[in-house]
Amino acid sequence: MPCAGQRGGSTRIAIRLLIPSGPLRAPPTWDHTLWAVTARTPRHQHAARVPSGVGVREPCPRAVSGGVCRRRGVRGPRLTGATLRFVDVEHAGGRAQTVVAVGRSAEHRFSKEPVDTIQLLTGHGVEGDAHAGATVRHRYLAARDATAPNLRQVHLLHHEFLEEAAAHGIEVPPGGMGENILTRGLDVLGLPTGTRLRIGEDAVVRVTGLRNPCDQIEAYRPGLLALCYRVDEEGARTRRAGIMGVVERSGQVRAGDTITVDPPPQPWRGLEVV
Repeated sequence: MPCAGQRGGSTRIAIRLLIPSGPLRAPPTWDHTLWAVTARTPRHQHAARVPSGVGVREPCPRAVSGGVCRRRGVRGPRLTGATLRFVDVEHAGGRAQTVVAVGRSAEHRFSKEPVDTIQLLTGHGVEGDAHAGATVRHRYLAARDATAPNLRQVHLLHHEFLEEAAAHGIEVPPGGMGENILTRGLDVLGLPTGTRLRIGEDAVVRVTGLRNPCDQIEAYRPGLLALCYRVDEEGARTRRAGIMGVVERSGQVRAGDTITVDPPPQPWRGLEVV
């Protein structure tokens, strides 16, 4: 586990992250996050389906994690340690980590309706939301295996993404992207799999992975899907449509609630699509 201590009245944490000894880009460049580190793209890559006009390739997750790629039979780089600097967990990037808005929808619709408060239920999700349940509720995934565990009980999105969209002339209101919890000050994409987010007084959400951007995003706002991917000079891309989680402890969540991050035990694993 990371070592926590007190400095200057705020909690600081020394974090040690396992990254491949070879070039890596999974997760993306972790900048202005809880554990800022820059890693490069692995040479072993697969072609990936991306929006029209974004011709890039992404790393094979199996090769990145040191496993054997089924498609090419290539083993990825083995993991070694890399020590990161001390960071301020409570105020990453100099800003408090808070909830901006919350939403839910009783029907399977693209967007969520903003509400004052949502109730999170352990092992279930957001009370009254169409995606709540112990087994998968996403219609496409449920059609493949309706008995699979629901790793998408709660959808979190960073408000900074909506600000970026607005800078490109695309206005997206809270709940517009279908998120249950809109955050500010927390780079959700930089969290390791298994991170626990303590939200408000009681609720705890465990991060399970990334949302996979789909064509519905483009149908909702033309041009928005392209913003859901970021491509660097080496051709690595990241999905930026938010993260998914499961509820580990019930509680109410509302705008203004603070978010506390509890990293998982090491070694850490980057977020993958769920």
